[in-house]
Amino acid sequence: AAGKGFVAFSSSKPLLESVFGRKPRRSLAATPEFRYLTGKLPPGGLAEVYIDLRFVSSLKNTRTTRAAGRLGDSEFFSKLQGWKGLAGSLRAEDSGLGLEMLMHSDPMAVAEFADSPPLSQAVLDGVSANALGFMAFHVPRGFYEEILSGLGDSLAALEGGDIDLGRDVFSWLGGEVSLVVVPAGATRGIFPVGAYFSVATTQPSAAATGMRKLSEAAADLLGPEVVFEIRSIAGKDWTVLRSGESGPALGGYAIDPSGLRVALGQAGLEEAASHSAITSATSYRAVVAHLSPRSTSLAYVDVAGSLGVARRLLKPAEQAEWDEEIGPVLGKLDALAVSGAFPLVDKDGLMRMSAFLTVKP
Repeated sequence: AAGKGFVAFSSSKPLLESVFGRKPRRSLAATPEFRYLTGKLPPGGLAEVYIDLRFVSSLKNTRTTRAAGRLGDSEFFSKLQGWKGLAGSLRAEDSGLGLEMLMHSDPMAVAEFADSPPLSQAVLDGVSANALGFMAFHVPRGFYEEILSGLGDSLAALEGGDIDLGRDVFSWLGGEVSLVVVPAGATRGIFPVGAYFSVATTQPSAAATGMRKLSEAAADLLGPEVVFEIRSIAGKDWTVLRSGESGPALGGYAIDPSGLRVALGQAGLEEAASHSAITSATSYRAVVAHLSPRSTSLAYVDVAGSLGVARRLLKPAEQAEWDEEIGPVLGKLDALAVSGAFPLVDKDGLMRMSAFLTVKP
């Protein structure tokens, strides 16, 4: 049906009639939550979205969710308790597209996020400038305890000999984490990409002991198929996992005062051990310039670089097809970044997240 300057689509005639016949005071625009959230969004957006989270939460006890079995009893609905609304705005700029997302909650329902600190410079310095993508964030308070509790009866099967996961692993894990994916390049080995994981440690000596115990347990489990060896990479000692006596490096780990790094593949080892920081990368600097200068979490994708890696994995005939059909469509995309603002939750219970996609000139 058409009317009032727009076209509405629905499978229900009464619903269409209500759309065009609704009085202004009973419209969504008249509700306090909608006015509050959309009033916080930047003006001039290309499109806006709004979801009444209180209504979504109320669906838990409806016939539909009960018929869906466990969905009605899942944590999805319990985590929505206290949330009021979600709003987003898409905007266009000369350099790309931006998205601003807001979620509003009762401040008490999100108290656990209120004290989330901003990401440190150290975690960004630990990300390679060659990264195809990375995620950096703070582990929520009580997260490790929840893992231990959730393992339950499986804990005994994971532990053995002299290993106690609570003492030897979770006791020294810190709160700041990053996961980095890098191109394999000339050292491709058996993986098309490399990766490494970094986590802050509260007790480096305890971390060294715990990782040594885990390595010894892995060696006993895997047998002669793998070999652990100490290797110096960029002046730092790494415990490297190798496939057999002369096979390629599968990964490894190193511990220093800044934390634990666990690498996958030869490329992951090389980039984790020695690299220029992501903050020196042109594409990264260009995209994060559109986000909050201080973030509690950050995700980044070098879209152009990732597409290049994907293309190189194709056969020649498939590459030609890519160049003809996909390249012209995606070739202008450069980088994508998503961040959680600092503070993550303000005194009014408002959580803000931003995203930006840069395009090449």
